Amino acid sequence: MQNTSLPRLDLSECRAQLIWANERELEPRHLHMRASFEDVSVCWYIESGSVTVTDPQERVKAGAGEWVFPGRTRAEQYFSPRARILSFRFLLTYPGGDPLFLRERSYVLKSESCPLLEQAGRELIRQLHPWSSSGPIMVGRQRIPLDENFRIEAAFYQWLAAYTQCQHRLGEQLLLRRQGDARVQQALIRLERFSFHEGFSEAELARECGLSVNQLNRLFKRENGLSPFQYYDRLRLERAQQALSETRLQVKEIAYELGFSSSPHFTNWFKQREGMGPRSYRNQAVGNV
Repeated sequence: MQNTSLPRLDLSECRAQLIWANERELEPRHLHMRASFEDVSVCWYIESGSVTVTDPQERVKAGAGEWVFPGRTRAEQYFSPRARILSFRFLLTYPGGDPLFLRERSYVLKSESCPLLEQAGRELIRQLHPWSSSGPIMVGRQRIPLDENFRIEAAFYQWLAAYTQCQHRLGEQLLLRRQGDARVQQALIRLERFSFHEGFSEAELARECGLSVNQLNRLFKRENGLSPFQYYDRLRLERAQQALSETRLQVKEIAYELGFSSSPHFTNWFKQREGMGPRSYRNQAVGNV
């Protein structure tokens, strides 16, 4: 399914992050759920059974041998009992959170229309399988050896290439990146790739962008509605939420990976933002498919 008509895009200008990829028979608690696909990209390949996705605008149904691409909205998903799927959950955005593809509606596509997507998806799942914990949920990537991480990332990008071609085939247009101050875009890219072990410094970030701290704060807030520190704090909260709801890492391990000096420090920080502690958040979170 070769495609040469997609616009060109430097990979440094986008954020591509795998959250999980797995193959499994759906657990009963996941058959009927309300879910949000607004901030993440999700797609499923139905190996057996069926699924119906209902959002405020439409309803789509897919059966065995078909792919489902839910739109960027809130929806209800109804899987048939003992449905078996390949499930992919990932981020594909510009720095700042704007999506690469608008995804205004949900689509169903037969597997034979995009055979490379299934092939690449199964290879990605194969690479991830040794590092899965408690069934389908993968462990934190920081716990995987460097060479294996590179293999996973290579498989993920190979799958994204097939996914991008499928989106183009479905008529999804690659959104043009919003124009803004190049120095703010540089700061966004730096923040998206930030290691939480580094310790955040607005002064250092401003120097890297050729600005004073006041200039960076003013320009950054004008374009993103948040200061660089607030944006960094939001990113850290997103990673904490993902780790709590989508991995089996202990709270103290998550605290360490996010750069906190202690588990109580992390717990207090999380509670101030979510109104509950990390363990309560994990217990309350409904697993996503």
